[in-house]
Amino acid sequence: MPIHRTWRVGSAAIALAFNAGAASAQGVDVAKLIPDAAEVVSARIALTPSGVFYRKAPTETTLLASGCHVSEDPGRIAALLDVLKSNLQSDDGDVTRFVLRNGVFLKLRNGATVRFTFGGAEHRNNRIHGWADNGKPSDSMYFFSQAGLLPALERWAGHELVEKKDGQWCLANR
Repeated sequence: MPIHRTWRVGSAAIALAFNAGAASAQGVDVAKLIPDAAEVVSARIALTPSGVFYRKAPTETTLLASGCHVSEDPGRIAALLDVLKSNLQSDDGDVTRFVLRNGVFLKLRNGATVRFTFGGAEHRNNRIHGWADNGKPSDSMYFFSQAGLLPALERWAGHELVEKKDGQWCLANR
């Protein structure tokens, strides 16, 4: 078993799923939660490799403690926002729970953070379920994407203008 893999644990721990709470805001389109590139000063993503399993359901802190990819380059930020715009879709009533495995965190000029947290491609039809949060409960909502989101984020993270940071840095710079 490769070093980067962790132990598989009982199905009880894996079955624990992220549940963001109340139902999605009615009438909010997930695309409206994706800010304009000019508003974003930095972008961070944290991706859990498909072969890594956690002993208990991960939290945002667990996710960031594993490291993140960061860019303050306006071109890379715009490219990331294009990935989100072309992949995220508003909840069709099917998204309610998911195991947190990945996240996109956008720091805005006004100091706010927009979060897109989501699982892996493990649901029916290989869909990815997630939660979008811009700090306003009335705008927070569930979303879904097809599995193509993850490879697109991996390509973004691999660009030379995107820096890999360790978990300590990622947690300190939330």
